[in-house]
Amino acid sequence: MAPAAVALPLLWLPAASRGFRKLAASMVQQDWKELALAPTTWHEYGIQWRKDQAIFSVDGELVHVAFAPQPPLGLVLWLDNQYAAWRPDGRFGYGTLATPPDCWVELCDLQIGSE
Repeated sequence: MAPAAVALPLLWLPAASRGFRKLAASMVQQDWKELALAPTTWHEYGIQWRKDQAIFSVDGELVHVAFAPQPPLGLVLWLDNQYAAWRPDGRFGYGTLATPPDCWVELCDLQIGSE
């Protein structure tokens, strides 16, 4: 952590920030998939976690296959209207988004197991 603390002030310099972001991106594996689902209706979400991949499904349909992060891992579900972004151009962004007052997460029939 000490090297990171020393480099922190350099992140305010656009060229240095772009370089550090590129270095960080080469060390961090990430993947994502945008889904067009109605959030006000029930859906069945599935994750099959295997040694080499994670398989995601919604309502019984395969939607994405990604690399599998290494354990130990945990499951976290939440509603969040805050964001922070470190853009490819090296700039930072942060803020909050509007959240409807009747917004919640409801779980039913949660199953966690292993093969």
